[in-house]
Amino acid sequence: MLEDYHYEDTIFIGFDIENFEDIFKLSEKVNFILVSRNGEIKVKSRVRRFKDSPLGGIPEEWEARQIADVANVTKLAGFEFTNYFRYRDDGEIIALRALNIKNRKLDLTDIQRIKKKVSEQLPRSQVNAGDILITYIGAYIGDILLIKESNKYHLAPNVAKITTKSIILPEFLEIFLSSYIGKRQYKQLSTLTATPSLTMTQIRKIIIFFPTEKEQHRIFSILSQIDETIEKEQKYKQKLEQIKQGLIEDLLTGKVRVNHLIKEGVASV
Repeated sequence: MLEDYHYEDTIFIGFDIENFEDIFKLSEKVNFILVSRNGEIKVKSRVRRFKDSPLGGIPEEWEARQIADVANVTKLAGFEFTNYFRYRDDGEIIALRALNIKNRKLDLTDIQRIKKKVSEQLPRSQVNAGDILITYIGAYIGDILLIKESNKYHLAPNVAKITTKSIILPEFLEIFLSSYIGKRQYKQLSTLTATPSLTMTQIRKIIIFFPTEKEQHRIFSILSQIDETIEKEQKYKQKLEQIKQGLIEDLLTGKVRVNHLIKEGVASV
């Protein structure tokens, strides 16, 4: 029974308690109270209260805001691209385009570069660690990426930058915007044309909800561990597929024979 509860989420009480709400008020970590009564352990759960928000019910202590309230949103201006941008093979800064952002990861198989001097002339569209990028036009509208390094990238056309304020963690916001809750809003807000698109005003109107910074950290930590496990399993799967492919080629060309296995099988009958 006890293995179902995290040690940070449980308080053990060895006597009868009538007013459980007082115990829950002692710490936000206390989500369950285990009470021993006549040798029998009973569980009392914290009652989570919810409130209405534009996206439905959320925990009472969470906040619901528009992105404009918790972050700054910008893009590469048309005049910046026309007057300053010149793609150069010897450029030190990678200009991130929509095709470079896939599944919350950087895809740098096809890149364009600009000179560092040009990037420094356009600080508003520079990209720094902690910035969140979002594609705002085309088939892959709403692809999200959290930048982890400064002085390496710059915005290119069709990619916007979201820079969070202290009230919300960029790691949490990236997860939220990548979720079905965020994607559903992109679909509702995007312009209904042959080529879907989002304006900066529409991005600023996206509604997000979030808990305290401490809980944001914890949510991010849990999901990051899951992401790491998925990545390890995917690499292991790829390795097994390579081994299998090599074995298929060896077996079907006779480089590896199975006659001895057949003989062993007959001998065992």
